[in-house]
This record gives sequence, C-alpha cells and structure tokens, in this order.
Amino acid sequence: MSSAFATRVSSTLRRRISSAAPTSAPATAAGTCGRRCSAIATPASAIATARPARTAIRSIGTSVLVYPASSHSDTTPRMSVTPPRPLSFADSAVYACGIFGANVVYAFLNLAAGLYLERYPQVPTWAVGLLSQERSLAGAVVQPIVGAWSDRTRTPIGRRKPFFIGGVLLTWASLLFLAGFPPLVPMLIVLSINAFFLNVAVDPYYALMADLVPLEQRGRVGALLAVFNMGGQIVATVAGLFLWDRSPELVFVIVATVLVVSFAITTIFVHEPEAPPRPTEPVRLDV
Repeated sequence: MSSAFATRVSSTLRRRISSAAPTSAPATAAGTCGRRCSAIATPASAIATARPARTAIRSIGTSVLVYPASSHSDTTPRMSVTPPRPLSFADSAVYACGIFGANVVYAFLNLAAGLYLERYPQVPTWAVGLLSQERSLAGAVVQPIVGAWSDRTRTPIGRRKPFFIGGVLLTWASLLFLAGFPPLVPMLIVLSINAFFLNVAVDPYYALMADLVPLEQRGRVGALLAVFNMGGQIVATVAGLFLWDRSPELVFVIVATVLVVSFAITTIFVHEPEAPPRPTEPVRLDV
C-alpha cells in the first residue's frame, strides 16, 4: 500500500512539472518584482491627499523595502514658532549683562571662599574646597528641573524672566546674609544653597539664548557672552584684591549689587519672544 501511495505522489509531481510554462529565471524574477512594485507603489498625488500612512516605503535599487512608520511623527502636535529677529550689537550686549553679573558672583565665591572660611576654624580643609566649587554639583541637580519648568511656564513677563527675578533675589539676600559673618551652622547652610539659588537664574538665562538669538548669530553672541564672562571674573578679582583686607563686608555688598543691576538690565530691556504652545507631554528624565 505504501508503494502505491509513493507511485501516485510521484506521478502527480511529474504532471505538475510538465504542465508548467518554460520561462527564463531572469524574466520570471523581473515580472514578479514588477507586479509587486506596481502593487506597492502609490502615485504622488494620492500620497499628498491621503491620511498619514502607517508604513514608510523606501526604494533601494530594484527592490522595495517596507518599514513601519513611526507613530510619533503622526501624533506629535506641531508647534508654530516665529523665528527670532536679528539682534543688534546693543541688544546682544544688553542680553550679555546677565552673565557678567553671574560670573562676578561665581568668581568671587571661588576666590574668596577660603579667605572667608578662615573666620571659621571649625570648618575642615576638605570642606573649603567643596564649598567653593559646588556650582557644578548644584547645576547637575538644578538644570534639568528648572529647564523643564521654565519651558512650561507662561507669565505676562515671559517664561524665563520669573526665574531670573527669583534666583537673583535669593542670591542677593544670601550674599548680604553671609556678609555679616553669621554663626557657623546658618553660614554653612546658606553658603551651601547659594549656588542652587544662582543656578535657578542662570540656567533659564542660557535657555533664553535659543529663544532670542537667530541661529546664524549665535556664534557672535556666544563670543560676546565669553567676553562679558571674563569681564565679570576680572571685576571680582580686582574687588577682592583691593578691598578684602579693608572690608570683606563691603566686597559682599558690591558683588551682590553688581549681580542685581546686571540682571535688572537684561530683565528690563530684553523682550522675550512669544512662547510656543505649552508642551503637553510629561517630563521624563532619561539616564
């Protein structure tokens, strides 16, 4: 019975092979490709008028590869943002005033922290270096939080300026508090969080550059910021050298005043562009 079944299967296969039309392999492949390509291809006018496709078609040579389309590109709302207008040199200098004041504070604290803490012999040597260079640590914590927060803030004066005002006023108050050489524990607390206060103002300040400065001018404005940055460090160094031995309290007052005045110039005379629609997606930190 098994041999009869094998004979029947063999004869069936021979009949099917003999009935097939003889065609060359290249022609068959080309015809198959042509039929498949014509089935997949879509006129440009149909693509333009159709709803967003769920597949993306990419043509490589004579083959057609079909990839799943990204659903993100279909569902993400488009935000209309007016390009920033070109800035004059005066406008750029007004914007750069903020970083001048910030770097007066940064340079002063870096240079004077050791001299200041000499009044507190209870502070160990290793803590002096940490307290004078904590800006980077504070920035690592504050920058992502304040950056996302300012992106979602909408106020009559803009989305960045409220952070200028809050951060600068807190820094100003902390500098005046430290000028009085308070007791050890309050001094350590205020000196530790002072860098966090200034980061609240400085991080949205840098974010404003993308809103305010056209792409083709950012190199020039960035160079101007570097000049003002260096100027702030020079002012802090000169003030510390010539005034610290006479009156440390006066140096604190001068530094705090320069910070407030410089950021006041930027806040008052820089007009923030109209903000795009508020982002709707939740904030997510990817590590």
